[in-house]
Amino acid sequence: MLGLGNSIESYTALDSAYNKFALSFDGTNDFVDTGASFQSTFRNSFSVSCWQNTSSYTQTDTLWGVSSDDNNFIKLFQRGAGRKLCFQFKANGSNSRQETASAEFDADDGLNGAWVNWVITATKTGTGSSNITVKIFKNGSDVTASSALSSGCTAANQGAFAITHNVSIGAFNNAGSAANLLPGLIDEWAIWSVALDADAVAAIYNSGVPFDLTSDKGDYDNSSDLVAFFNFNEGSGTTATDLVAGRNGTLTNGPTYSTNIPG
Repeated sequence: MLGLGNSIESYTALDSAYNKFALSFDGTNDFVDTGASFQSTFRNSFSVSCWQNTSSYTQTDTLWGVSSDDNNFIKLFQRGAGRKLCFQFKANGSNSRQETASAEFDADDGLNGAWVNWVITATKTGTGSSNITVKIFKNGSDVTASSALSSGCTAANQGAFAITHNVSIGAFNNAGSAANLLPGLIDEWAIWSVALDADAVAAIYNSGVPFDLTSDKGDYDNSSDLVAFFNFNEGSGTTATDLVAGRNGTLTNGPTYSTNIPG
């Protein structure tokens, strides 16, 4: 496009017209039940992306997550007074926890009322004692801290990850009970069965304008690796459609559609 080759494509009018709605959460009791645990996906390399817009924060607010017990859970959340974004994955009692290099939830940071794209990538190496590698990307850039809080989740234990509940968006599904609910807006939640490379992550950011991830675009060539994609463009009702597998997610306790969208 315009001689850019495989570099990030400039967003087009079509991209701007694609997205119509986001979901607004009150942070009290509403969330999306995705209708799936994604257990098999989390047992191997994977990536998860979403867009977030939040102007008020409480420690441990969770963008998405699920647990079955203290030994098997996965979540993306704000960690403590340091106000960093943290990703934690514990499989078969084996724990890995990674965070951003700096605070992301203070008034001086870009997340205060602005749309941000987050992508988590987890790379599994082999099947034995090698630890998984986790990266956190903000708006297409790697913002991972130089050292992990914990990096002990081995490939063998990841392969034994056991979840019997569905992933929640806008909350942490704590063994069937909604916890750590997030106030604010979330849009364009997607999960892939591969660890996306940095070029693909930057392409997904697309200068701040989401696009349909079920089709390749520029350096994003992973549409065939999508496991689920909820774009929340329904605009009404209580059903969120997965554009990949056709499963239905459920808007629970009244998250509402908003025209405050990325881009």
